[in-house]
Amino acid sequence: MLKNWIIIFVLCCLKNFALADETYVNCVNKKLDWKWLRDSQNNYVKVVGYWKTQWLTPDHIFSYFELSDGLEGYKMLKEMCIKKYGEQFSILQPADHFYSLWHPFFVDNQYFVNGRISVYQYSTKDSLFLNNYSTFSNPNYEFLSLFQLGKMCEGVIDNCISE
Repeated sequence: MLKNWIIIFVLCCLKNFALADETYVNCVNKKLDWKWLRDSQNNYVKVVGYWKTQWLTPDHIFSYFELSDGLEGYKMLKEMCIKKYGEQFSILQPADHFYSLWHPFFVDNQYFVNGRISVYQYSTKDSLFLNNYSTFSNPNYEFLSLFQLGKMCEGVIDNCISE
């Protein structure tokens, strides 16, 4: 019996490891100009983690990328962006391709990194609306809890509901 539990545990661990996602990193400035982060050999930098979704309200949802390397990995990536493109490109955003929407990084299982966010609204007519919102309009915060992120997005959510 114990042997079966050990096998199940190992398989679950391997399953979680195998499901890790990879994505690229954009270095962004406050005007929303962005550049792919590249390493010293000019290769695109990939990061490992998990794409996840979070509900802000019963009708509003967004996606984010949980960075496996946590806060330390995020700090290293930020340093790379600044070194490569300058201080103005210090905002990091995950992206799978050129046409990716705006998603924040999530670090250490508690903080969203300040940046730009695409919020989806589901309407009663089974429609989907997309709204982009910049949380970096408040430069006092680099890391936001889900509560803080929700508060900063309330304005755009209220506008969506009234339309």
